Amino acid sequence: MDIVRNFISISGIAEEAELPSSFYGETIQYSENDVIHIPESYPLIKSIYQILIKIEARKERSIATPLGRTVILDGIKQLKILYSADNDTNSASVIDLELPYNTFFNLPKGIRAEGTSIYVLDAFFYRLDSRSVYSHIVYMVSVEFASEGVREKNNDEAFSDMSTEICLSDERAIMNTKAIGSGNSTFDRKKEVIMNDNVESRQQLIDIDAEYL
Repeated sequence: MDIVRNFISISGIAEEAELPSSFYGETIQYSENDVIHIPESYPLIKSIYQILIKIEARKERSIATPLGRTVILDGIKQLKILYSADNDTNSASVIDLELPYNTFFNLPKGIRAEGTSIYVLDAFFYRLDSRSVYSHIVYMVSVEFASEGVREKNNDEAFSDMSTEICLSDERAIMNTKAIGSGNSTFDRKKEVIMNDNVESRQQLIDIDAEYL
């Protein structure tokens, strides 16, 4: 899509219909400010007519973190600048630039990225001088997760582990109760023996008293 900002026609802006509306994943939006320097081999810039933008991710690297994984994207930002040269002829000139593009996003534990798309939501350019152009670009990175079943499976596993722990706790509680009950039975048996001994002792005293009487 083409838009006009600061009297400059800008191509490469994503249309609203191209943006994801509903999907299993997440989106990251951010902006980037930069100053583009025009090489000495090109004519000086008098005024800018049009700029074309294209973003391409070429490599990615995944890093394990305590919260999941961080995915690094490396690529290039292609800019084609059509401008009038600051000379006697005011001839039209074109500059093709390839600049580094880098970004990252985070994945929760148990989630795998199935696809990544980069969109340019907006852009603004301004001629600072005959060799420098200010740029402000707004990006949206769309990350599609592999499937909903991955997260659900992890939740089920966590619930299963929690249920197992609860069962083990219940078993330990029952064993402790039995142990306490067993201890009470032992105590009762000892108490019964002592009472029987006391009864026998009292009977012996009665028998002795009877003999003397």
